[in-house]
Formats: sequence, C-alpha cells, structure tokens
Amino acid sequence: MLKLDPTILEYLQQLAMRARSVEAPDGDAPPLPMIGPASTLRDYQLEALRNWQNNQFQGILAMATGTGKTITAIEAIKKFRGAVPYGAIVITVPYQNLAVQWINAIREAGIDSIAAFQSRNNWYSTVKNVFLAAQTGQTQMPCVICVNDTFEGSEFQELLALLKGAVEQRHLIIVDECHHFNNARRIHRLPSWFRLRLGLSATPYDQYAEHILDQYFGSIVFEFTLKEAIANGYLTKYKYQIFPCMLTDDETELYEEVTHKIVRTAGGKEEGFTPEIFAKVKHLLLRRARIVGAARNKLATLHNHLSANGKTPYTLFYCGDGSLEEEGDSIRQIILVTRLLSELGWKTSRITAAEALNEREELLKRLETRGLDAIVSIKVLDEGIDIPICQTAYLLASQTSDRQGIQRRGRVLRKSEGKELAHLYDFLILGGSTTSNALKNLARKEIRRARQFAADAVNADSLESELNALEEFI
Repeated sequence: MLKLDPTILEYLQQLAMRARSVEAPDGDAPPLPMIGPASTLRDYQLEALRNWQNNQFQGILAMATGTGKTITAIEAIKKFRGAVPYGAIVITVPYQNLAVQWINAIREAGIDSIAAFQSRNNWYSTVKNVFLAAQTGQTQMPCVICVNDTFEGSEFQELLALLKGAVEQRHLIIVDECHHFNNARRIHRLPSWFRLRLGLSATPYDQYAEHILDQYFGSIVFEFTLKEAIANGYLTKYKYQIFPCMLTDDETELYEEVTHKIVRTAGGKEEGFTPEIFAKVKHLLLRRARIVGAARNKLATLHNHLSANGKTPYTLFYCGDGSLEEEGDSIRQIILVTRLLSELGWKTSRITAAEALNEREELLKRLETRGLDAIVSIKVLDEGIDIPICQTAYLLASQTSDRQGIQRRGRVLRKSEGKELAHLYDFLILGGSTTSNALKNLARKEIRRARQFAADAVNADSLESELNALEEFI
C-alpha cells in the first residue's frame, strides 16, 4: 500500500476537490475536446494548437521569440487539464530564469505548479508523492516545472518512471527551447510513455542540424517566423547597421594556422564535417571562433562609434569568450568592452554564467529602471531571458548559426511601450593582412550572416547594395 506524507496527502486531496470530474474515454487514443476560441489567444496561436491537435497532440511549434509560445502552451495545458484531470503535466526548460518565468505564467493562469530545480530538498519528496498518487488515478496533479539538468538526472528520470504504473495513462510533456534535445543522446531522456508531446522553439533546427527531434515529437506542425511576426506587428521593426573590420597581422597568422590544422585533420575540408570529424576538430573551430570574436579592431571601431553617438539606454553588448593581449596580459573581451564603456561614461554591468539567478534578475531590473545603461554579456542572453525594454544590441561576436541570429534579434524585438524601432549593430570580419582562401571563406560566412539580418530590416534595400559592394572585394 502506498504511504504518502500527511502534508502532501492533504495537499493532493485539496487539489482533488477542485478537480473536474471527467470520465476517461475508452481506447488507447488520447482525445481532448476540440480546441476552440480562447479570448486570450491570437488567430495564429489557435491555428498552432489545432495543428497540434490534428497531429494526435504531438509536434513542435516553431514560433519566433516574442510571439507567445508560452501563452499558447498554457492554453494547451488548460484544455488537457479539463479533459484529463488526473494526467501528469511536466514542463522542462533549459535555464532557471526561464523556469521562473514559466512558474509565474502558470500560476497567473490559475494552475498549480511545483518548481523542480535548485535544491533537491525543495522538490524531490513532493514530486515523488505526487507521481505516486497518480497511480491511484483519483488526484489532480499540479504541473511539474523543471530545468533540463534536473529533468535528465537519474533521480528525476526514476520519478518519471513512476507514471508508467499510473491508472491514467495520458500524460503531457512540454519541452521549451526543445532544440536542446536535438541530439541522439538527449532525445532518449524524453519519456516514451508521455502520449501528448509539445515542443516549443523559435528555431528547432539550425541550418546544419539533423532532425532528431522528429523521432519524439513527429514534426513541426506550425511555424510563425520572425519575418511574419514583424510584418504583422507582433514584433518591433528594426534597423541594421554593419561595421566592416579586419584582422591584425598577428590575428591573421593565427587564424590561418588554426584553419590549416582543421583542414589537415578533416582530410582537406574546412566545413561540412561528418559527426566523427566534427568531434575531432571542434576544439580547433572554437579556438578559431575566439580569434574572430575578440578581434582587436572591433574595439577600436566600437570606441569610434560610441564616441560619436553617445550613450543610449536599454542596450545589450554581446561579446565573444576570447581574449586580447594588453601589456603582456591576456584580458577577456568582455572585460575590455566593460572598461571601454566605463571610460565613455556608461553605467554597465556584466551578466555571465558566473552570476546567480537572483543577481541576473536584479541587474535586468536596474536596466529597466535606468539604473544601468547597458548589460554586457557573452551567450547568457541568447535565449530564455525576457527583456522587452531593450531596443539596441551590439553584436561584437556572433556564430554562423542561424539559430543564434534569430534568438539575439528576439531579445530586442519584443514589443514594449514607447519602442517603435530597434537598432542592431553588427561587427563583421571581412579580411586580414593576406588574401588567403581561409580569410575569403571567413568573409563569405560573415556576409551570409549579415544578409540574414538585413533581409528583415527596415533598411534592407540599402543594406543589399552595401553587402553586394563588400562582396565584390572578397
């Protein structure tokens, strides 16, 4: 006989009293009521849910940042809870700050939740008792919201396995930023006994990625692109400006040296690697990316621009994780950018992987209230942080990843009162002190990324002419 903690039992009984009595339908299929109008949803969000429904309640919603993926998913939760009151709902997200946003949104919708992250002592016993109670099929369960590190851990996986013995066999899993599971190892951490599966991401697949998510979710059932969101007024229009930069002599020599090692290891190829080759050259690719990201001339260009234009509030600076030599010392680019801004009178702070969640939240609040002019970061702000007030971003270091470009634009394109136009400034490395094929290939990649950013900008026409002119010199 199952033994539950008395406090947990009382909590579950209270939930059961609030549960709606719905007779479970016969058969293996997990039917839900037809998804109809909801006053809080836009037409495209309803279409997304209908498509998910028509795909047997499995699939991925590929919706641009800022277009309401969370709101759409919460409507799915409401429909599920109304039809399957005793089914489990598990939501997993990559970062703690995103988990907090989900918890707040879930509770605002009047849905009970359990936060399964941070200290194990805060959630383990509660989740275990809730999942044990599910085996009786008589208790409505709260949403369990966790971060991927917790979700993939052996302890949480063991708790999820308790649901295999539940009387109610229909359970819902929501995987936010589901692209994090797009690899052969991680996809198997998603439980096969969850019949209803909803993946959310602005960019489920990068340009070179295998479609491994299809194994679990089935397919992308709805797509709402950044371009569509801007055109329909759901995201802010933006102006895009590029700053061409060159590698120094030392940087050119080092870049070509690393490229030569990549080509030699990969059997004559500089890109388009098999998974096996990629594993061998990954450290070299990262080293080469750091050279480009931390290129010295970017700092000089940034200094000239800011000196001429002054401070602007609500600004983000994206740096690389590389370093520069300064008077014999190796100093990270993020420190040098912060120092430069301070010298120009900016009030700034850094957000990196080192800051705790509460510190990050406090810094973002200071940005909103003009206590800070800007936040300087590396990749922490790429996804999962909601900062609609931001209206300017400087991209000192970027990957060739389509996903990163879409995610970073999403940070500054969210609608906010008084924000009519966002500004993006991108630093492109278009050559060095030689005209080697390695540098030409680098320039082509940089221009390719710039064309993607330019395509959706309000100044797209003039940018096309500028990029065409730059490409002629490659």
